[in-house]
Amino acid sequence: MIDRIISLINNKSSKIQKNSQMNSIAKYRYDKLCEMIMNWDKFDSTADGSTADETAFYKLLNLFIDDAKRYAVVKPLLDECYIGNLENQKKECENLLDALLKAETPEGMPTEDFLSILKSYFESGKEFSVLLKGVVNSQMRALLRE
Repeated sequence: MIDRIISLINNKSSKIQKNSQMNSIAKYRYDKLCEMIMNWDKFDSTADGSTADETAFYKLLNLFIDDAKRYAVVKPLLDECYIGNLENQKKECENLLDALLKAETPEGMPTEDFLSILKSYFESGKEFSVLLKGVVNSQMRALLRE
């Protein structure tokens, strides 16, 4: 009987210790995601343009690249359920960026389909950005529930 009680106490102690470890891991992940949010703008590329339109163009051009850097930092902190959609969207953006680079002549002149690829790249980059922000938010909420 005493052996049974000791076994139950050991099991309960083991569960408490495991929960404590899980809580410290969740806290670490949450803290790192908060740190990322606080430093979000530090991943932004410079968008120097001589006009507001040029600056906006460069911000859109670099949006995916900046968010890909952010994603590389937060990916290890995310649950697996959040990564699939981000990876698919990232791959789409990468393919469009590659197509965009190929849509220039060796002299640096745009080909016929350059503008349509550029538009698709901008739209896909914005989708990746929105998805990344949503995933970080959802992950933080999930960690708070743990």
